[in-house]
Amino acid sequence: MAEENVKNITTEKVTKKNLSTIRLIVGGVIVLVLVTVLCLFLIFTCVIKLAPSGMEIKRSGIGVEIVKYTGDEKNLKIPDLINGLSVVSIGEKAFYNTNVEKVEMPKDLKEVGSYCFANCKNLKEVKFNSEVTNFGNNAFENSSVKKVTLPSDLQKISKSMFKNCKKLTSVSFPNKLLFIDDEAFYGCTSLSKMTVGEGIRKIGKDTFSNENRDFMLCSVAGSIVEDYARENNIEYAPCNEYYEVYTKYPVYVGSNRYSTVEVSNGNNGIMNFLPSQSGYYRVTLKGSSVDFDINKATKNTQKLSTVKNNTDDYFAYFESGKEYFLSVVAQEQSTFTVNIQQVSKSTVSTYSKCERMYLGQDIYDLSKGTELKSDHNKYSETVATVNSDSTITKVEDYYVDNKNKVWYQITTKIGAMESKLWFKA
Repeated sequence: MAEENVKNITTEKVTKKNLSTIRLIVGGVIVLVLVTVLCLFLIFTCVIKLAPSGMEIKRSGIGVEIVKYTGDEKNLKIPDLINGLSVVSIGEKAFYNTNVEKVEMPKDLKEVGSYCFANCKNLKEVKFNSEVTNFGNNAFENSSVKKVTLPSDLQKISKSMFKNCKKLTSVSFPNKLLFIDDEAFYGCTSLSKMTVGEGIRKIGKDTFSNENRDFMLCSVAGSIVEDYARENNIEYAPCNEYYEVYTKYPVYVGSNRYSTVEVSNGNNGIMNFLPSQSGYYRVTLKGSSVDFDINKATKNTQKLSTVKNNTDDYFAYFESGKEYFLSVVAQEQSTFTVNIQQVSKSTVSTYSKCERMYLGQDIYDLSKGTELKSDHNKYSETVATVNSDSTITKVEDYYVDNKNKVWYQITTKIGAMESKLWFKA
């Protein structure tokens, strides 16, 4: 019995010792884990000085944010990686009032904080190699930045982003830009011209207010940029789909004056037309290897093509006092002329009927004895006559003379040969 008790006591003491050892090991592991986590937390959340660049950083999601720059480099390239992590953001006032002159952004940067480069009096250029999706308000306010190429996927320019950047002369806008907020370019007095994409949905209050009387906005004709310019008494010039500003040439109505200019492949001319009276107009383009590019300002213009004399005719109802832009595109070096004449509604109706015949959408009853001529004028030779009443469902070409008389060209057999001949309808 005594031995039994001894055994039991001994067994009990051994068990407690084992438990103490286990508790000690587990406790040590827990402390080690906590210390490790705390160290990692301190490393990635506390501000750390990085020599020699003078950047202070902190952890931001799966990357790094630059909190503050205290260095003295004038031409600064922000590294893509710091401590093996991508630089994804630049914090509020990170470069505020510093002496940097040129800054090249890292490739994975997504966000630039408010007042980030504000008051940088020596800043000349900022280059983005990334797809920044968000700029804070006043990001460049009162800086001396001269040139900015914005990220291609940027959709919004924030409030007062370039306010009072008096040396700013060049801004490259991305095609996907949708919104420009209030006072974004307020006081940018060195800006003489800004070309803005047609995708813009909203332009804020006093966005382009400055003291430069020569300032001009450019965009694809018919966009809200054009409306904004007119509403705010800002000079406006249209551009093509590649945002290359057209050279404007005035179109004169009446007195047989033409606008003539030479254009070449890849270049465009644009006609600027301000009708004095509302009504139907015939727009005639003459030239070799040139064609109209009907843009939004004239999207309701109906094209009626005539093969003869290399002429394109367009008809539209133009409103008095409204400015229209008729752009011309050349496939090769060419000289073209444009003329605009007011016409009656019946003339438009005549051409529309001709076009329907040309497209095979209408019919014409051709009478027996109609003269078939070699060309479309009264002095041309009569080659044959129609020997029986016929119905025509499509013509090869048409011509409307200066008396609004219609000539049609058809293909017909004379003996065993086919010929293309004209008759007056």
